[in-house]
Amino acid sequence: MSRFFHLKVLLVFLASTANVHSAKHDIKVPHLSGIFLALSDTNLNNTLQQWTKELTAMKDVGIEFFCVRAVMRSVHEDTPSCPLGEFESFYPTRMSRNSSCVKQAITLEADPIGTILNAAKTLGLGVHLGMSFRSNSSYPNFNSTQFYREYAYFQWTIAEELWSLYKDSYGATLQGFYTGIEESNVASEFLQTKDLQGHYLEPLARDIKTLSSELLVWASPYYVGNLTRHNKEDIMTPQFYADWWEQIFWWSPDLDLIAPQDSMGAQGNSFENVSSYLSQIANRSRQAGRKVWSNVELFEVWPSNCSWTPTHSCRGRHPAPIERITAQMHNEAPLVDLLIAWEWESCLSPYGSNDSAALYTDYKQYIEGGTTP
Repeated sequence: MSRFFHLKVLLVFLASTANVHSAKHDIKVPHLSGIFLALSDTNLNNTLQQWTKELTAMKDVGIEFFCVRAVMRSVHEDTPSCPLGEFESFYPTRMSRNSSCVKQAITLEADPIGTILNAAKTLGLGVHLGMSFRSNSSYPNFNSTQFYREYAYFQWTIAEELWSLYKDSYGATLQGFYTGIEESNVASEFLQTKDLQGHYLEPLARDIKTLSSELLVWASPYYVGNLTRHNKEDIMTPQFYADWWEQIFWWSPDLDLIAPQDSMGAQGNSFENVSSYLSQIANRSRQAGRKVWSNVELFEVWPSNCSWTPTHSCRGRHPAPIERITAQMHNEAPLVDLLIAWEWESCLSPYGSNDSAALYTDYKQYIEGGTTP
């Protein structure tokens, strides 16, 4: 009798577990499947318990994977001795022993990236890693060809080291690499096409694929259609920009996809700007045999009375209202394969700030009930 009782309890437990796991696939409204996670001094020293708490909150709102924006941060801009800039690493890198341009942001005993991967593996979440992120978009020490070649090699060195460190324990959890450069539809970028594609995107993606052909390699460019920010002759139109990316795809067979930022957070895109650009990009991506994501910006400029001008951009950021975010998702989801967002810690974490906690509560209510508060 006791054995049958325990069997019944086990069956009930398994059934309830199955319902929990299937719930995330049963969200009936446009929603986020992935999200960026930015590491900073506020979360860099989180314990395994703290990361498990954060990532559990992610999973509870249907998020299936996240991307660490960068495992190295830029701390000083380019100098003659460090032409790409100076960086601090969030993982125990060998490069800090051999180069004065790379230092540890942590003690050698600490390993925030390993801790995050550990928590994600336990919860069944996928992880993508950005390599380094440069705060300076210019490169005064190089011409275009030299810059993209040198930066691709630096990024590849990081990716190879990360894979070597974590593949044995977290190979199934580590799903891909984010390329880090935020390309845009500013017309001057068109002039750099062959260098960007031929010396950065394709070589970097190709080399990463030698680590594992299953790794996804992707970029998250942006587009601005708000003509108060740029002169019309200075930007690529939706069709031009989409054609540009299709050509890059044909020339870069190892680049898997792009997840364009919707630029509704600070760049001032309208819903019409987004649908115009994203529909064209999605069409051309599929023409090139690629899937396409959209990167939903969850923030707005702050303070709310800040007025952007060409000589004064609003630097503050704040979680946007849930009504705007749900409208973004409804506008973009029909055009793409899935939605990701910027960013967890600053905008959506229930443990980040009072404002991000409030947005988390509103978002959870939205996905569970299909309505905004």
